[in-house]
Amino acid sequence: RILNKQVGYAKRGMASAVGAGALWGLNGVLLGFVFNFNPFLTAVSILVASIVQAGLHDGFAAIWVILYNLKNGKIKEYLRTLSTRPGKIICIGGICGGPLAMTGYVLGINLAGAAYAMPISALCPCVGAFLAAIFLKERIQPRVWVGIILAVAGAIIVSYVPPEGADPANFYLGIALATLATLGWGIEGALGSYGLDLVDPNLATGIKYLSSFVVYLVVVIPACGGLPFLFQAVVSMNAMALLAIAAITGAGCYIFWYKALNMTGVSRTMALNDTYVLWGLVFTALFSAVGLMEFSFTPNLIIGAIVVVVGVILVVAKPSDLVKVRNN
Repeated sequence: RILNKQVGYAKRGMASAVGAGALWGLNGVLLGFVFNFNPFLTAVSILVASIVQAGLHDGFAAIWVILYNLKNGKIKEYLRTLSTRPGKIICIGGICGGPLAMTGYVLGINLAGAAYAMPISALCPCVGAFLAAIFLKERIQPRVWVGIILAVAGAIIVSYVPPEGADPANFYLGIALATLATLGWGIEGALGSYGLDLVDPNLATGIKYLSSFVVYLVVVIPACGGLPFLFQAVVSMNAMALLAIAAITGAGCYIFWYKALNMTGVSRTMALNDTYVLWGLVFTALFSAVGLMEFSFTPNLIIGAIVVVVGVILVVAKPSDLVKVRNN
């Protein structure tokens, strides 16, 4: 009976990891859809508009998580946690995952398309493996090398040919900027794994988004001259409503992600969460089917996305470990 409970617990954790992937896949598609509304639709600078969009997304996500923690009675722990070393490290991780990674990710979505930016951003475990090898002197196993090679090959397949009707210059620039997400999220993951040993996961999520939004609002948006555009955006009801909904999926993704880490382990969680690449294709297809967006799938996108997911799974876990829940 105890064994069955452990297996059931691990399986619920795996379901949470898949849920995190599904929410992040939906998040990317929603973020791309925001550019169908003013002032984003008529923005003179895609760079400024994307930075403001990413900042507002993290701001809404911070509010949603604060409300969630308020309901759970954890809101009073924010200041205490921020005064600790783990809390400060999570702040730094949030900045890497926000102004660095999220900006690159949103720019990749807006320039190349969500379905194309997601496979590139999913390479962050490969970046993490390289960082661990360089700074922590960890040996890269043959399985991991195979996974890295497959993931990179998949990324090349995805980005080799722009989709029909796309501006090649913008497409390749978007792909290049999406690689910032792999670096930022790789660093955030390394820092977060330390902080999560001592900080409640829901508090960590709130601190991550709050620190990211503060840096966006105080430093990044003013530095790029985005304050006038920010004021235009916040009075647009349609754009703000969609960003608020997207932020729910972003905040929910991290809550499910941290829950899965505790229930089913790091390797399974990372592998199952990276299915967001395929979920992004599913939601893009659904949005296209109901007429909310126009998108044509190319063979290189579908094949490349699948190869990326397979490669990343090999990087983070042995395939047999994904199904042997009895060992948890």
